[in-house]
Amino acid sequence: MRLYVTILFVIINSVLFAQKSNYNTALVNAVASFNASNNNTDYTRLIQELEKLDALNTKDWIPSYYLSLIHTRIVINKGENAEAHADKALYWANKAMAIYVNDETYCIYAMAHIAKMAISPLMRYIKYKDLINENLNKAKKINPNNPRPYILEAKLQMNLPRMFGGGCKQAKPLIIKAQQLLDAQAPQTILPVWGKQSLNELKAGCPI
Repeated sequence: MRLYVTILFVIINSVLFAQKSNYNTALVNAVASFNASNNNTDYTRLIQELEKLDALNTKDWIPSYYLSLIHTRIVINKGENAEAHADKALYWANKAMAIYVNDETYCIYAMAHIAKMAISPLMRYIKYKDLINENLNKAKKINPNNPRPYILEAKLQMNLPRMFGGGCKQAKPLIIKAQQLLDAQAPQTILPVWGKQSLNELKAGCPI
């Protein structure tokens, strides 16, 4: 009897290990696909893959994080159904933060609200500006070496009308800081490393 129990235990553990290994491999591949994407990418298949991974492991914040980020990008890139994608960005950001609060989830929560604001900036700026800045500041406090809060803040400052205190003059110090931090960022397989494309767009608009 003891032998049968041992064999059963080994089989169960082998199955669980294989499932975890397959999940990790699929997640690494999905993140790699995201990192290789650009403004012209069709995210439909990647969204489906990440939603499946989220369903397989509801305790991992990474799939929710990237789902929120993708829906935000679709809004920023002027994709169709912007309001629906902004709402999905906020849904997945909230889900990621419910699992794990860190500098990256604060960033994506701020980004989801940037997506909501971007649909009608003049009408929604007052509504969302404090919430966005609050979460970016929380991200910087947790991890001062994360370039992404500075990239997002620089983009906000650059696109903000001068009457509200925006423009390149205010954005440049943030761009320089973000570039320094991004250059020092170590390669990762799953954790966020995005920002180079956004930073290049910022430098094109505000040469440093």
